[in-house]
Amino acid sequence: MATGQVSRSPNLAEVIRQAIEYRLADVHTSIPGRVEKIDTETQTVDVKPLIKRQYANPDGSEVIESLPVIPRIPLSFPRAGKYYITWPIKKGDLVELVFTESSRDNYKAGSGKEIDPDDFRRFDLSDAYAIPGAYPESKAIRNFDAENLSLGVDGGATIVIKEDGNISVIPSGSGVANIGADSGSQFIARLNDLVAADVTMQAFLLQLIGLVNYLGPLLNAGPGIPLVSGGTGTVPGVLPAVVSDFGKISTAASKAKAT
Repeated sequence: MATGQVSRSPNLAEVIRQAIEYRLADVHTSIPGRVEKIDTETQTVDVKPLIKRQYANPDGSEVIESLPVIPRIPLSFPRAGKYYITWPIKKGDLVELVFTESSRDNYKAGSGKEIDPDDFRRFDLSDAYAIPGAYPESKAIRNFDAENLSLGVDGGATIVIKEDGNISVIPSGSGVANIGADSGSQFIARLNDLVAADVTMQAFLLQLIGLVNYLGPLLNAGPGIPLVSGGTGTVPGVLPAVVSDFGKISTAASKAKAT
């Protein structure tokens, strides 16, 4: 799209407009880009800007040209103090490039304190940082959760934190959740111990109910009614079963306890 040809004898307004447009062609604010290379040690990336530069020549003709790959751009992950969130960045991933109004050279080499830019350049291609993201609508996140905080892999495993304090871990396929230093098999073993304790507890309660049902009539019959007869006992195996199940519960609970 042409911007309009400048006359052979331009007036002051035309000269000023052309000067402004020419200068704005080199003013960069933000633009999406594609990662071409990553250095995990410095957390910097080489990025190819994905929107071409467009400007008009003094004769009004249109120029559209690709921007070059910008090297060693710092990645900007969520971070404050000692806390941070990171994820893998690969070649081909998309980022949003943000260009600062002054030179970042001294800041990048410094310790995070106020610095002198030592350069008069402004909004330059070399003064960018990269924010992971900036995907087009065609690559929107599948199963997007509009109500809760989600951390996951698109189409894969997800951790969902809800406002009411509930946390859901949703594995993908045959994936297994690890807790602390536990492997998946260790976690499952602990879970099985807890299940065993629960099953044994149910049996214990049933045995206890049986014992109460047996003793109830005897206790209601009044004093002098023996609970044990002939030294062998009239409680038909209920009391020993209760004691046995209580021991099983204690063992299973001890195994399930995290160390």
